[in-house]
This record gives sequence, structure tokens and C-alpha cells, in this order.
Amino acid sequence: MKQDFIIEDGVLTEYAGHDIDVTIPYGIKGIGSYAFMNNSTLKTVGIPSTVTSIGNGAFARCKNLTDIIIPEGVSQIGYATFRDCRKLKSVLLPDSVESIDNGAFSNCHKLDNVALPNNLKSLGKFAFDSCRSLKNISIPKSLMIMDLCVFRDCRSLSQVTLPDGIKNIGEQAFAKCSAMININIPDGVESIGKKAFYRCSSLKSITIPDSVMSIREEAFAECDSLSTVTIPSSVTSLGTRAFYWCKSLINVTFPDSIIDIGSQAFYWTPWLKAQSQDLLYAGNVIIGYNGKSTDIVIPKGVKSIGAGAFRSCESLNSVLLPESIISIGDYAFEGCKNMRLLA
Repeated sequence: MKQDFIIEDGVLTEYAGHDIDVTIPYGIKGIGSYAFMNNSTLKTVGIPSTVTSIGNGAFARCKNLTDIIIPEGVSQIGYATFRDCRKLKSVLLPDSVESIDNGAFSNCHKLDNVALPNNLKSLGKFAFDSCRSLKNISIPKSLMIMDLCVFRDCRSLSQVTLPDGIKNIGEQAFAKCSAMININIPDGVESIGKKAFYRCSSLKSITIPDSVMSIREEAFAECDSLSTVTIPSSVTSLGTRAFYWCKSLINVTFPDSIIDIGSQAFYWTPWLKAQSQDLLYAGNVIIGYNGKSTDIVIPKGVKSIGAGAFRSCESLNSVLLPESIISIGDYAFEGCKNMRLLA
């Protein structure tokens, strides 16, 4: 066995060679953490079927590595295993893989082909962050949660298939996926996380199912091409700046179920600019005020005053609320320095 391979108890702990093409000896059971890290000559590596574990950062920053085949039997791709492998184009993952840990393939800028295993149960934070050549991805039915920044800044990602069993779309899960044109969020999803689709500038249409209860802060902010949104009756809360600066958004359908709408949820959208009435409504929630009256009577049926709705209305003296009001958002009357009565 070549002295380039440093082996301890059946685990390859370090590769000390400089070969372009490397074949790991048969019989090796595991590849240790950081075993090939920062190897600048490695282009291809053959991993024998005897390997069942690959440690954290095992191939991190192998800047010339182009492709890899993970053998059947490996159940986990560790933390940052292939991080910063800038020329890695193709990865073949077996169905034995159940976990892809945090940052496993982050910053693999050339990676354009990867099929997620059918038995995948965990996809860690930043797992494919900044894989800028990745064009399509199909999430297996075994995966229940899309974690933080898992596909953030995948600029070529245009096709995404989400399974019916998924429950949550995590914070920045698809943020800055600028090639994504549409997304079908499957029935069963309960929450769309903070900045989940932030700056998806080509996104034209979204399907939000009746199972979604909350759309978090900036979930669809700065989606320049989004023109129409229908919010289902299951949604009760809409986060701060949820659709902020959606420059093409002209049609929004609100359900009566919404009670909590965050500040500037529709700020800088054509839909909001087109509202000509003094009181600005989103369903049964008041989200803003364009008038100049000093005394206001809120109409019957209004359920909520949204966050920051009357912020900095300095001329306002009094506001009379109906019995239907059940919620007043944060900072709703902040800066109303002349207001004397809220009843």
C-alpha cells in the first residue's frame, strides 16, 4: 500500500500524495475528517465499496476535483465535506445516504448535476448554498423540512420539485435563486420561512396551498417579476416586508382569516400604490393610512390594525375602534405625537 495513504484502524486519516487521479485502497472503511482537504492536484477519486463513512471536510477546498461517486453503504455526508470544491461538476449519491450535513456542498460553483437520494431524511443548513450552476432539484418524499439557506444563491436553479410531505420551507431556503420562474408549494406545508424566496427575481407565479398558516418576514421580498398572489384562507399571519418591493405585483387576494400583518408587507408594490382610499386594507386588516384627518373612526368589521399602520401620522388626534378589533400590531401608532384618544 502506498505510503501516501495514512491509515489508522481502517480509516484513511490523511492523503499525503499529489496524484491527479487517486484510487483509495479496497478495504478502507472510512475517510477521516479533512483527509484530502486543500489538495490542489486531485481531479478524480475512486472510493471503494468498503467505505461506509466520510468525515467532516474530507474533500473541502479540493479546487480541481471534478466529479465523485459515493459508494452504496455510506449513510452520511458530513459537515463541509465538499465545501469550496469550485470545479466539482457531478456527484452521484447512493440511496443509502440519509443525511447531508451543514455546508456539505456549499460554494461548489460548477455543480450542475446531483440527484438527492430517495431515503434522504436530513438536509443541513447551507447544504448546497451558492451552487451557482445547479439547474434542477427534486426533493425526495422522505425529507420533511427545508432548512436554513439550503439552496440559497443557486442562480441557475429553475426547476424545483417539492414533495407532498414537506412541512416547512426554511429561512432563505431558495433566496436569490434568480432563474426560478414558478414554484408549486405542495399541500401540507405549514410555514414559509423568513426570506425563503427573497430576491427570486424571475419568479412569476406561486401556488400557496390551504395548509400554510404563516408567511414569514421578507418571504417573497424583491421578487421583481411576481404579478399575482392569492393568499389562502388558512393564513393568519403575514410577516414584515413579506412582499416588499415586488415591482410587478398588481393583484393580491386576501382571505378574511388574516389577523396579523407585519410592517411594510406590501411597501413599494404597484398594488399598494394603486390604493386611493384613506384607509389601506389587506382583507379585514388596516395596513396604512393616506389621509389627513385629525379624527378617524375605524369601520365595523375591521379585525386588526397592522404593524406600523399609522406610524408617524403626526396630525392624528383620535382613533375610535370598533368592537370587531381583536389585534393591534407593533408600532401601529408610533410617532403619532398629537394623538390624545384611542378608544
